[in-house]
Formats: sequence, C-alpha cells, structure tokens
Amino acid sequence: MLTLSHSSMPYPTAPKGVGGWLRFFIVVVCIIGLARVFAAVYELENTPGVPDLAGWETYRLAMYVGGIGSVVMMFWLAYILSKGEQMSLRNDAIKILWIAGPVLLIAAGAVMQRSIPDAQVFNYLIPGLLATTFWTTVWTIYFLKSKRVANTYWKKH
Repeated sequence: MLTLSHSSMPYPTAPKGVGGWLRFFIVVVCIIGLARVFAAVYELENTPGVPDLAGWETYRLAMYVGGIGSVVMMFWLAYILSKGEQMSLRNDAIKILWIAGPVLLIAAGAVMQRSIPDAQVFNYLIPGLLATTFWTTVWTIYFLKSKRVANTYWKKH
C-alpha cells in the first residue's frame, strides 16, 4: 500500500478536509434538495383540480421517486465525501451530481409528461432544469478546481 505524506499533497499549504464550501455542499445542498421535493409535491397537491386529473397518481409517484431518489443520492454522496480521501471520489462526486440533478429531473419529467400529456410538464420543469444544470456546473468546477478538494481527496488508492 502506498503511503503519502502531507507534503506530497497537490497543495501542501492549502486547507484540507471537509470545511468551508465543501461542508456547505455536504450539509446545505442535501437539506435544500429534500425541502424542494416536498414543497413541489405539496404545491401541486393543493392546486385545485390537479389531484383529480387522470394520471395524477403516476405523476405524483414520479415526482416522489425522482425527488427522493435525487436527495438519497446527495446524502450518499455527502457520506462518502466525508469518509474518504481517495482521488477517485472527486470524479464520483461529479458523476453523482449530474445523475442526481439534471439526468434524474429529465427522466422524472418524461414519466410525468407521459402520465398527464396535457400538463406540459417540461414547460414547468425547464426553469428548475436550467437552475439545476447551472448549479451542477458550478459545483463541478468547484470539485475540479478547488485546492481544498484536491488536498482532501489526494490518495491514489
């Protein structure tokens, strides 16, 4: 097993560990994601006539599965980021961000659109999709460029 010293980190004098923006990401992003799922479902369930639409149960199930699936992936990501130091975690984090964000939103939207074709789901989802894509891009750049991230996830094995 290869043992590396602190001086062999990419940026020996830069911060290391889960702190700053990395801690913010791990804690706040997960909580915001969970709150957004329940707020969206609550809003639609309390919109007059929506729960009476044919296909509403499939639509609602897709919202829950997509939203909760995304949040579960984010909590899992937060867990692995807080426990490891392997360099591969940085790339794993980026993949999970894209799957839990834009990819899962598009997949859930497709199921919702199919369940209630007249709902024009993607018109409703486009602002959220743009926001999710923007923030996923920001966090991707952070994970690729941050000295703290490079120092925290620096072990090859």
